[in-house]
Amino acid sequence: MSVRDDQPGDEAQSDPLGPEQLAAAAAHDVANALSAVLGWVELASRGDAEPSEAFAAIATAARTARTTARYLLGERDEEVRCDLGSVVRDVTRLLRPSAREAHVVIDTHAAPAAWVGISRSDAFRIAWNLGLNAVQAMQGGTLQLSVERGDTIRLTVADDGPGMDEATRRRVLEGGYTTREGGHGLGLSIVRQLVADAGGTFEIESVPGHGTRFRIGLPAAETPARRSRKRTQARSGVIARDPSVRKVLVVEDDDGVRELVATTLELRGLEVTCARSVEEARGISTPADVALVDLTLGDGGGDEVIADLRARGIVRRIVLMSGMPETGNLPPEKRPDRWLRKPFDSLQLLESLSAPSGSQEATG
Repeated sequence: MSVRDDQPGDEAQSDPLGPEQLAAAAAHDVANALSAVLGWVELASRGDAEPSEAFAAIATAARTARTTARYLLGERDEEVRCDLGSVVRDVTRLLRPSAREAHVVIDTHAAPAAWVGISRSDAFRIAWNLGLNAVQAMQGGTLQLSVERGDTIRLTVADDGPGMDEATRRRVLEGGYTTREGGHGLGLSIVRQLVADAGGTFEIESVPGHGTRFRIGLPAAETPARRSRKRTQARSGVIARDPSVRKVLVVEDDDGVRELVATTLELRGLEVTCARSVEEARGISTPADVALVDLTLGDGGGDEVIADLRARGIVRRIVLMSGMPETGNLPPEKRPDRWLRKPFDSLQLLESLSAPSGSQEATG
C-alpha cells in the first residue's frame, strides 16, 4: 500500500538548509541547467531536434542558471507570482534529452493560467527537481506531470518506476541521502524547502514496484493584469533602440562577451569600438555616445576606465557591466550612469543604452 509524507492539507515541514547545503543546492541547480543545455546541443547537432526548439530550451536553462547565480548573491528581485502551467511546460521540454536517453515518455497536462504565489525560478526548481529525479529513477515507462487549478494549485509528478519502501521514503527528503550511484541527494530536499517556504503542502505516495507519486499544493495567486504594449513588444524582441545612440565603446576583457556584445550592437546598425583592458581604453580618443565597461579587467578596474573617460569627456553615458549587485560606494567620478547585470540578454543590453529614466537626458 502507499505511504505519505504529509496528510492532505497539512503544511510541509522542513528544517532550513544551512549555508553549505544552500551552496551545494545552488551548484546542483546550475549543474542541472548545464546538463539540459548540453543535452539539447547534442540533440540539435544530431538533427533530432529543430534548432529553434533547441535554442528555446537552452535559453530557458540559461535563465535558470542566471537566476541561481543571482540568488547566491542574495538577490530575490523576481515577481512572487507565476503561471505554474507555463513553468511545467518549460520543464517538460528541458527534460526531453534525459527522458529520451532513459526511454521514458513524458505525458504533460498543465492547466492554463494556473497562477501561484511563488517566483517563477522557485516554481521551476520544484518541477524540475521532481521531474529529473523521476527520470533518473526510471528505465523506460511513463512520467506524468499535471497542473490543476483551484483554491490551491496542484502539481502532480507520477512515475511507474521502481517505487520506494517505507524506510527509503522516510529518508529520501534528507539532504545528502541518495540511493542513486553518483547522486547527491539534494533535489528532493530542495523541493521540500521551497514548498515549505511558500506555505504549501507536500505529499508522497510510493509502492515498491509500482512507482512514486508526488503531490504539491501551492497557494493560488490572482491572474495579473494584461501586460502593457511596451512590455509585450520588449519581450517579443520588437523594441527600438535609442536613436540618439550611434557610437558605442565596449571595454571588456573576456573575448567571448566582448565579441557577442559588439556583434549584437553592430547588427542593430551601431558603430562599435572595442578595448580589452584599461590601457587600451585610455588609448582610445574616438568619441562615443555610450561606453559599456566591465567592472573587472585584467589590468585594473572598470571604475578606473570610467574616471578616465569622464575626465577626457569623450562619452555621454557610461554603463558598468558586472555580475555583482549594484553598489553606491563608488565616488562620483567613478560612478556609472547605469548598471547592466551579467549575465544579460540582447534586450537588456539594448535597453541599457538608453538614458536612465528620470534623467535630464531621458526627459528632454
